[in-house]
Amino acid sequence: MAGDRACYDRVILEGGILPEKVDLLLNFVDIERFKRRQALPIKPQRALIFSHALKNPDNLEAIGSALEECGISCDVIGRASGNICAQPEAVLHNYDIVFAIARSALEALAVGTSVVLCDEQGLGPMVTSANMDRLRPLNFGSRALTRTIEKALVMEEIAKYDSEDAQRVSDNIRSIAGIDMMVDKLLHIYENVIHAYKDGNETGGLTEERQATALYLQQWMSRLESQLPSVKRLKELVKRAETESGVKQSKYSIARYATLV
Repeated sequence: MAGDRACYDRVILEGGILPEKVDLLLNFVDIERFKRRQALPIKPQRALIFSHALKNPDNLEAIGSALEECGISCDVIGRASGNICAQPEAVLHNYDIVFAIARSALEALAVGTSVVLCDEQGLGPMVTSANMDRLRPLNFGSRALTRTIEKALVMEEIAKYDSEDAQRVSDNIRSIAGIDMMVDKLLHIYENVIHAYKDGNETGGLTEERQATALYLQQWMSRLESQLPSVKRLKELVKRAETESGVKQSKYSIARYATLV
């Protein structure tokens, strides 16, 4: 089961799993929790940077400067800024434009704000009814961030603001990405897996699963080690998996993953 197209491709290309064996399950949103805001104003007045990773001063300055020139105020929430918001549903409706990716972007879209895809690694487009079908399978995530964060480029995206189109996008998201629909898909996936093993259509056992787990953890160790303050627990899991499976060295190159992210 893959969470977006990047994961889907990685599982197939690196894991050697047949496409028909991989389900794509995209992020979902609790539409009862993230209720629809009132209609957006014709001209945006308030913006929010909603990110746990965006902290580069140059990136923040580019976004803030672009918004200021457009006459739009700006707030920031997320771990990187030190302003953690445990209940984003309580604040998102106060903003007309939100800079975010992935689930944060999805939540903002469900509320009815206009969203520009943006995070520490780069800038993506404003989500519109014209590009949503392309961006949704990417989970509004990293593959959409194809440009550097520059003031002029940010202003280009702000200029695409359209309150009526933002409502159309929100209507679409609320109709296709609600939690109830995703739960139904999960149940369907679980049922298929259970039936496959009951019918004897799948082979393998605990040893094979442990070997696969050990390989996966090995492949991601160096990347996680550079991103997380501590990977002690992960290293313990790798050592345990290696001991139980007999796998000592990954046969895959971590470098090959870089082309898929």
